[in-house]
Amino acid sequence: MIEQNKLLTALFERLQNMSLGIHVALPREGYKPDVDETYLDILWLPNETNEPFVAHNSPTWYQGILQVAIMTPKNASIVDASTIADEVTAFWNKGTTIPVDGKKLTIYRQPWLAPSFKDENFDRLPLSIPYKIVA
Repeated sequence: MIEQNKLLTALFERLQNMSLGIHVALPREGYKPDVDETYLDILWLPNETNEPFVAHNSPTWYQGILQVAIMTPKNASIVDASTIADEVTAFWNKGTTIPVDGKKLTIYRQPWLAPSFKDENFDRLPLSIPYKIVA
């Protein structure tokens, strides 16, 4: 079993180690950006666990998506946002592993972009980073 707080701590610590020079707004942080600021808005999207084996003591697969939204001022260049997305992708590339309580959390697919859309004051370009850990 993996405690969710340990999984989140490992993901969020890695996020804080990216050196992009922009703020990383973690979930429930209450961050209030300036309207002309570019920053990253983080969502944690856990998924259901999977137990592919029958035995009661078999491992459990924990999986989910860490979504990193590149937030840019309204009508800012999509090229600038996608450049930041490329930098984040390189940091979270497929095959990246992160230690969590003696196990390895793995980025098992290449992160992908979803269509950009407008929030109230910002353009949002979502980048999904899929992870799994077997414990």
